[in-house]
Amino acid sequence: MKFSIKNILYSKIVLINLLYTFYIQSIASRKIVLIQNAEPDEHEMSKLSAKGEARSICLNELIEKQENLKPQIIYAQNPNGDVYTPLPLQTVNHLAAKLNIEINDSFKERQQAKLASTIENLPDEIETVLLCWNRYQIELLVKTLGIDDPPVWSDGYDNLWIVENDNLIDTTQNLNSCIEREKANLISGASSLLYYGNNKSFIVSLLLFSLSFFMTILY
Repeated sequence: MKFSIKNILYSKIVLINLLYTFYIQSIASRKIVLIQNAEPDEHEMSKLSAKGEARSICLNELIEKQENLKPQIIYAQNPNGDVYTPLPLQTVNHLAAKLNIEINDSFKERQQAKLASTIENLPDEIETVLLCWNRYQIELLVKTLGIDDPPVWSDGYDNLWIVENDNLIDTTQNLNSCIEREKANLISGASSLLYYGNNKSFIVSLLLFSLSFFMTILY
């Protein structure tokens, strides 16, 4: 059976279109989860507060409750942008350690287009990506991911956006109870360390007394 050049060209065009459609659909179906950095310390803005640290820990609970949000790759804003801010990186540290994922922090705050291009070209098996950025750049970041008119990212650390199939889901982390529990644990631990740190002389005296007592018994 002979095929004309016209038929062969037509077949190639159809095949290319099918492959292109499959490629676009694979990109569109990728889930991109966006959060902002957790709460900073009010006295030292380059580190998380107790509540922020608790939120960072509780991201593990978020993923445990919603397996569909479990990322294969985590991107955190590079600390060395217009203003030094390691908070996004600190926010996802616990989750990355839990999932045994190395955080990619190679993109600075204004490199949204470069980051979006990188995400689009990820292997097909990467189904879910987590981005942690400062709140002032998230709306622009979402636009580069294909959402033309995103809502306003309110100044809420509990915010959670999910971009999938060219749609944006505006939801929340809903971690308040976990955060309060972990915050109490952190403060309690810090208080214990502070107490013992301020009572070193008492502890040393107690140890010396105990040593003296045992020496008396032995001899």
